[in-house]
Amino acid sequence: MAADDYADLVNVASAEDVQVEKLEDRNFVDPASVSVILIGTSLAISTVVYMIELRKGGQVFDLRPQADRPAFRSKDIAYGYVQIIALDGSVSVEVKEPRGMFGQVLDTLALLVKESVGSSAAPMQKRVEQALGDAVRVELGT
Repeated sequence: MAADDYADLVNVASAEDVQVEKLEDRNFVDPASVSVILIGTSLAISTVVYMIELRKGGQVFDLRPQADRPAFRSKDIAYGYVQIIALDGSVSVEVKEPRGMFGQVLDTLALLVKESVGSSAAPMQKRVEQALGDAVRVELGT
């Protein structure tokens, strides 16, 4: 988790009676990240994880070749939504059951968009619909 999110995690966790233990010098992914262990009941921990995910917002995938950040979370987009920015427009994806499916949908979309840099919106919409079917609602935008 990003170091900036650590204080939020501690506040949310304390409200759910979950202990947070910070793992010093164990930054597995990114030197600017913080590694933690959550201690509590599985229900309380899943609630904390869900509440932190809600605060991160939705996901953006930018398929334009000149994009500075091809994938990032945005608080400007509600949790459970994904915005795919294509060369000629955008594709909006609403995850129908975000609490149980958002992570799985993001994993699938990450693989899909990795192969689609420089793609147009309409073909991207079809790829998303084929890959995710009834788990999402997809709309084409400009």
